[in-house]
Amino acid sequence: SGKSITLDLNGQILSGGTVASKAAITNNGTITIQDTSSSQTGKIIREDNGAKGYYTIDNQGTMTIKSGIVYNSTGNMPNGSSLIRNAGKNVAATLNITGGNIKQDGFIAVKNDDHGILNVSGGTITTTGDTSTNTASAIQNWCTANITGGTINGTIWTSVWSNDLGSATTTIENATVHGQLICKKYDEDGSTPPTKTAKTIIKSGNFDISSWTVGNDCSVE
Repeated sequence: SGKSITLDLNGQILSGGTVASKAAITNNGTITIQDTSSSQTGKIIREDNGAKGYYTIDNQGTMTIKSGIVYNSTGNMPNGSSLIRNAGKNVAATLNITGGNIKQDGFIAVKNDDHGILNVSGGTITTTGDTSTNTASAIQNWCTANITGGTINGTIWTSVWSNDLGSATTTIENATVHGQLICKKYDEDGSTPPTKTAKTIIKSGNFDISSWTVGNDCSVE
């Protein structure tokens, strides 16, 4: 906490292994992640390989991903773990993705949690693992997400779950999106859904959308 670090992967692999409840990188300060190697093979991984696992990156400060690969393969929805979590511990956190290749097989790739600000201006974010009853989002946004570039391969889901928190808004501009767009409250089908709203704002971009889902009191503009 309070420190500013640049982590250059330099073509190497930083592995969190399979240690329970411990990310490969947990950031409470300010960190920039990059790979300046000519091979561009630098990776941050866990090795859960189909098990439930844990976050590969847990950002609770300010993080910028400029280049490099972030990857894990966890159990398919609903039993896996997100690849990257931004915020979620009742403190504000900011994640800037300007480049790199971020991929999760089996679950959510980037979860922008409570109090999180997510800025995506480049790179590629990919997820696999959709089932007939569950969606493995490339980006799942519970707070504020600004997607102004890059390629998203998978669902972008904007949602709220509690009236104790603010509304959730995802803004998409100049990005390429292959997959689904979902704007739906988490417990919309329950007896007491939150009154806070979820909103997706589309300004521009290249879209190959397989389906749209817009729940009650949610909106896509």
